Formats: sequence, C-alpha cells, structure tokens
Amino acid sequence: MSVLCYVCCQGWLCALCVLASVAPAVYGDCDLNSQQPDFTVGRLSGNACQEVRSQYVTRAQCTLLCLHRNRKRAPGRCIGFSFSRSSDNTHCLCRVCEGVGAIDFSAMKSSFHLRKRLLAEDLSFPPLREFGLAEGLAVGKVIHVLLTPLSSRTILFVMIPPDTTAFALEIRSQQRVVARNAYLHGAWGPEETETLLTDNPAGREMDIFIIVGADAFVVYFDTVFICTFYHRIFDFTSMTLLQILGEGDDDDDDDDDDDDDDDDNDDAADDDDDDDDSDGEREIGLNTKVSFRRATYGFIHFALYLHHTA
Repeated sequence: MSVLCYVCCQGWLCALCVLASVAPAVYGDCDLNSQQPDFTVGRLSGNACQEVRSQYVTRAQCTLLCLHRNRKRAPGRCIGFSFSRSSDNTHCLCRVCEGVGAIDFSAMKSSFHLRKRLLAEDLSFPPLREFGLAEGLAVGKVIHVLLTPLSSRTILFVMIPPDTTAFALEIRSQQRVVARNAYLHGAWGPEETETLLTDNPAGREMDIFIIVGADAFVVYFDTVFICTFYHRIFDFTSMTLLQILGEGDDDDDDDDDDDDDDDDNDDAADDDDDDDDSDGEREIGLNTKVSFRRATYGFIHFALYLHHTA
C-alpha cells in the first residue's frame, strides 16, 4: 500500500482509499465472522464472491471498508469481514457475495446445506398473497423470503387452513419492531415483540430465514439472529399455507400509523379524511389493525424459497 493510502487511512477516507488501491479477487465462500458478540450470526458459503484485503487499518476502519463495499457493489447478498493484528501490522479481510449456498445457524447447533426450491419470484401482488406448501412443514425445513420491507409493515403468516395461524411474524418498519403471535381456537395468544438494533428496514432488500426447529421457529434477518417463537402447535405437516401481506405509503409525507406519538393535529385530520376512502381492514391480532388505504403494495425483487436441510 502506498504512503498516500497509509496517510489516507488514518481518517474517514480509508474505505475509498483502500478500494482504489487493492484489486479484488474472486473466491467461493463468504464466512461471516461476527465482530459484535451480542449477535448470534450464521456462517455462510456463497457464490460470485469478491474479496478485498487491506493493511494498517483499525477495526473500525475495517468495518467501514466492508460496509462501504457492500453498498457500492450491489447486490452483495452477504458480507463478512475479519480483523487481525500482528506484531507490526493489522490486517482486514472483507468478502461480499451475491448468493448463498451452505449455511450454519449457530442457534440450531448444527451445520447444513440448503437444497433450494423456488416457490415464487418477482411478483407484484395485492395486499395479501397466498402460497401453498403441498407437503406442509417439518423440523429442519427453512422458509426463506427475499424481499424489501415496505414503509409501514410486512407480515408473514404460517397457517393451518382454514383459520389457524401457527406463526405470524410482523415487521413494523417505522417502529423497528418485530412482533410474533399465533391464532389458535379462534383467538390470538399473547404477543411477543423484539426491537431491532438496526435502522428502519423499509426499502432495504433483506433475506428472512424462518427455521422450523423441534421446539420453536427461529428467525434470522440476513443471517443475524432476531428471535425465537416457541411452538404453540406441533402439527407441522398441516401447516400448508403461507400468507404474506405488505403495506406501505405512496406519499412519504402522510403517516399511516395511528399510534405514532409524533403525529401532529394536521396529520391526524388527514388520517380521519382517509378513513372515508378505506378499502377495508383486517384484524391480525398483533396489537394492530392493517388499513388498506392510499397504500402501495408489493415487494421489490421478491422471491420465496423452501429449503430442506441435508
């Protein structure tokens, strides 16, 4: 690395400097080495990977380098980095891959390959879309949804037809909250919630993994462990229907959450006017009501997969 780049890397321009001076190489894996002990992170092997190495950088600069490269070289479906220190130098390794092959979810205490079966892709659909799972679910299967959450909420229902919901997962983008529940015997149970430590997920393409464990559904966003939902019903083979609901505003100036404490009087008045044009509402039992009004529905680059562990 040149002297110019060494000096550059002492400041915030480190990522730009290293990218300009280090030629990437192509490799076949994308190991995610967590630099944040609070997270439970999966380890991946990917495809179409690029690797960047740099020296004389701090741990923070290494992180910045990898994040910058992920933004600039879309689609970058997985990103990993490692940082090490020798007696006279520091080393940063960054990998960005476009696809996911094998995966190791540490919360499952096992490693496995994913045999992918595409159920749907590149759809533009109305508020609620249904997908049949002919053989139902089983312990070890993985529901994998690639989508871009909308500005209001995105909800996934794992159902036993006609009216039992074994698992409902809701991403409340504006509140950065993940809620989950089940609808059994004609009633919703107690809601469980988790606050996301990341920014608002709306508008950011993400992979959602729902692993069917022996005791619980285990949820990961982009291989980062989010939550578990212990089974309230164990009839996996009868879980033959997956529903996905999305809602987002087509006008960023209008607030669609009636429970937002930051709404001013004008916005509240606008919401009252909008109620007259409502296309209907659906009670989902997750301490919220989805209102289908003045909204844009559908997902960008949507894909749904069902994985079988090998």
